[in-house]
Amino acid sequence: MIQSSQKITALYCRLSQEDMRQGDSDSIVNQKMILEKYAKENGFENTQVFADDGYSGVNFERPAFRRMLHLIEDGKIGVIITKDLSGLGRNYIEVGSYTEIYFPKNNVRYIAVNEFFCSLLGAFKNFIHRSGYIAVLPVVKCCCYSDFHSVTTFLNRSKSTGLNAIKKHSDFVVTPKS
Repeated sequence: MIQSSQKITALYCRLSQEDMRQGDSDSIVNQKMILEKYAKENGFENTQVFADDGYSGVNFERPAFRRMLHLIEDGKIGVIITKDLSGLGRNYIEVGSYTEIYFPKNNVRYIAVNEFFCSLLGAFKNFIHRSGYIAVLPVVKCCCYSDFHSVTTFLNRSKSTGLNAIKKHSDFVVTPKS
């Protein structure tokens, strides 16, 4: 078995054809820079970039993603870092299967940088924002891919239940009504 310090820290980047039309902000190059900077600043070593350029997040049969899974099965990857949860995939159920079952079963730590998500913290703590807000971003980003009107439905329902849904940058957070 490979020692933990020798295991690969996988920096996984994905960009679909649709996302490519949005410009350089989500480009593979930009994602790679963000992930490499994060890894360096947080002491992650032995990094290796896995990039699926032009592949939809709905489909998990992506070449770099599959290669990463083979290395996990071989016990060679200890950490996977993505820019955000949607970088891992757009199917909420399948993403949850990886983050809650497959990665822990294989002793792989998963981090989504932009959402402050770290599998070591446990499910509930990942959704508590430092200011006390409960983040619902992973649900909105993943499960609403093919049903964008769900965001509007979510915002309307949150108002009727005594909560405020606030859009901060590209994130949605829920707070109690004042």
